[in-house]
Amino acid sequence: MKKILMTLTLVSALLTAGCQQPFSDSRTLSGSEPPPVQVETDSGLHDADLGTYCWSQKNGSGMCVDAAGAIDSLAGQPPIHVVPGETVRLLMDYEPKPTNLTLRQTTPDRRESKVALDGLEFKTPDAPGLYYYDFSAWWMDEDEEDVSNGDAHYSFLIQVQ
Repeated sequence: MKKILMTLTLVSALLTAGCQQPFSDSRTLSGSEPPPVQVETDSGLHDADLGTYCWSQKNGSGMCVDAAGAIDSLAGQPPIHVVPGETVRLLMDYEPKPTNLTLRQTTPDRRESKVALDGLEFKTPDAPGLYYYDFSAWWMDEDEEDVSNGDAHYSFLIQVQ
């Protein structure tokens, strides 16, 4: 419930900020939605699921979409198989690059922890098991502090064997 309330508050704040004035060219992002993200492991490339996002468009409009978190949205999907300590790369072919990135890991019993990113890379856990990941990217405005031009939240599922 706490996460839902926080998400709704964030979406409301972004919508309010977006409605205050038309977007200038320095505060717009190309495309009608955030770029895709791929997860690169030793076994190959895998698509991450796009979840909740808010996205500013060049015509002065914006859109926010709300989606379920990783555990719910990935239910029934096959995991990406990795080995303990494997380096995983998150690939996003988009300019401008996001200004803020976070990665959170959740276990099936809903224990969450922040994962250290080295650029767009991280190491898988040493303990075997199933791990849900939420990767978040924000494109913050260059001119206005604390104003986001867009944000996107992606999820993927990893099985450490």
